[in-house]
Amino acid sequence: MVRRGKARERSRKGWAIVTAFCLLVPFVYTGCSSEKNAQIMWQDVGDCMGGDVTGGGLRGGTKEETRSWYNYRARAEVNMDITAAGKGTLTVILKDANGNEVFSQTLSRKSGDDTFSGVSTSGTPGTWTITVRVEKFKGDGSFSVCPGA
Repeated sequence: MVRRGKARERSRKGWAIVTAFCLLVPFVYTGCSSEKNAQIMWQDVGDCMGGDVTGGGLRGGTKEETRSWYNYRARAEVNMDITAAGKGTLTVILKDANGNEVFSQTLSRKSGDDTFSGVSTSGTPGTWTITVRVEKFKGDGSFSVCPGA
């Protein structure tokens, strides 16, 4: 009888360790995943496309998304702003209807550039792509892209 009690006790300890491991691994894995710590929320307002970005977590969030946007002009006006708590970056890249890159700008707190307003180079009107990327980003920001003059 004494042996059986000790075996049961060891078995319970083993199951407790396995249970703790099974509960902690998913928590640690999702807590360290940078993809889950970043959000890009898009807004289509009239002729313009824009949105907000957020990032957090221990290492900041990293995410990239691309959307199509119809630009009836050859240029685009771009506005970007961040309030970052760390060294992460926000990047906006525009490609024209022919797939040529006509704009690329990165903002980071580390470089001191936290706001940008400007115009893309000339491209082909039509369906453009807007790529927004946040890397190791802690904080929030916004961006907007409108047909340029």
